[in-house]
Amino acid sequence: MIHAAFSPYTSAIGRPAAPLLRTYGEAIGAGQVFVAEETGGVIGVAVLESQKAELILEVLAVSPAWQGRGIGGSLLSFAEHLAGLGGCHLVRLYTNVVMQDSIRFYSSRGYIETHRGASEGYQRIHMQKQLRRLGAR
Repeated sequence: MIHAAFSPYTSAIGRPAAPLLRTYGEAIGAGQVFVAEETGGVIGVAVLESQKAELILEVLAVSPAWQGRGIGGSLLSFAEHLAGLGGCHLVRLYTNVVMQDSIRFYSSRGYIETHRGASEGYQRIHMQKQLRRLGAR
């Protein structure tokens, strides 16, 4: 599913997108991988890592056949909810500069660009969203 979601960007990036090169066994074992399922098949995945008072969204992917149906938004809302429950006040992520759909997706959900730069051979856009604290008005 991750391969199907990210492999279309390989030619634009000039190499496989970072999520395609990652192994997920350790993240699965650490309870950092959350999936959306439909009739027993995985249709979306979020890989989340807590760091102090922040939640890092490492990967968010939706099967191409299910894109545009709210799965990504549901996974992102779930991540933000978990962040709040865990006392995190900020969700951070990065995406590749060529992934304009992803940039629009995150921007439309309140994420703001904090900076751009090269990292691990990729041109990345770093984004974040400040979460309302539970009980805050």
